Amino acid sequence: MYKEKSLNLNNIFSFWNDFQDEEKFLFYNPNEKEIIMGAKRLKTFKHNESFDGYKYIFSTKTFFDNVKDSIWNDFKSENIAFSYYLKIKDNKQTLYYQGIDRKFCDNTMDEEYYNYTLTNTDYDDWKELFNISYDKILTKKINKVVLSREVIVDLSKRPREECIIKRLIDNNSGNFIFAYSKGNKCFLGATPEILLEKKKNKIISHAVAGTLLKDKKNDSKNREEFLKDEKNSHEHDLVVSTIKKTLEKYGNNTYVSKRKLLEAKNLYHLHTELLTDSTDDIITWRDRLHPTPALGGTPRDIALEIIRKHETHERGMYASPIGLIDESGNGVFVVGIRSGMIEDDKLYGYAGCGIVKNSDCEKEYIETEGKLKTILECL
Repeated sequence: MYKEKSLNLNNIFSFWNDFQDEEKFLFYNPNEKEIIMGAKRLKTFKHNESFDGYKYIFSTKTFFDNVKDSIWNDFKSENIAFSYYLKIKDNKQTLYYQGIDRKFCDNTMDEEYYNYTLTNTDYDDWKELFNISYDKILTKKINKVVLSREVIVDLSKRPREECIIKRLIDNNSGNFIFAYSKGNKCFLGATPEILLEKKKNKIISHAVAGTLLKDKKNDSKNREEFLKDEKNSHEHDLVVSTIKKTLEKYGNNTYVSKRKLLEAKNLYHLHTELLTDSTDDIITWRDRLHPTPALGGTPRDIALEIIRKHETHERGMYASPIGLIDESGNGVFVVGIRSGMIEDDKLYGYAGCGIVKNSDCEKEYIETEGKLKTILECL
């Protein structure tokens, strides 16, 4: 059982800093206006093992089952309980803990900014990857494939994780913010995309596909055109159709909302919410849905084979489900996009986009540049 007590930290990241050498995570849910931080691994769960008695479960999954690149060493598919949790909600701070009570040194937080240099120029690689994929679309072997880039950033020094996390929250208050620190690495990001939520017997999934970069001069006009745009609508409908089929296969009373705009800091997406009734657990639903055509492509097997064979970097936890589950089995999985991995004084930044029959190589590359801003702006 977890004990609990109230805290009153002026700097909530004093909790984060107090566990310098421990594994830890942060999960910010903008819909609940809630931050959960966990530290010090307590237990890892086997498949189908009960979560009863554990306050929160932090759940991770790699994009592919096997991870080989050293960047992603020790980051794998796991369901983890931690010894300490700090919950911040409604201006209240609650510490839940097993074992020894801790007192936190409430240090002030000084801002730090970092000079950085992009060390790889990858347009030629992108063009080659795009052309391989586009040829398969033209020959109708595939309808859509989601391609990604990895940019390598040299920093002036190792950044303080809490500075980057705070700026992610400040800059992207409407997005889910996640950070997972382990050893000398920290995977973090600000994602607009929910893979699924479980609320009692209701399963809610979100199709997020199709992208418009913001343009202050023509914002209203561009948004109207974007909602009707053939290329983006086609890309979005492929995602909606696949999720809908999965919900109908395993759930009951499936409902699909009208398409809307989802706004992020630097861009817009097309967004459709889908719901179904089910008593199955959230992990089972995660594995049924991941990866949706918003992250992999369709048909799924062919798209994943293109990604596995032709992307020159490893995705690791990029574009993968990252979730938080409460002791009742309710929770949310988001998708690890708009993200990067800090390793010492380097940052590996990730961004991707969906390629369909009306895609343009250069425009898609520019789209990924806009998505990379989420991480780079926080340096």
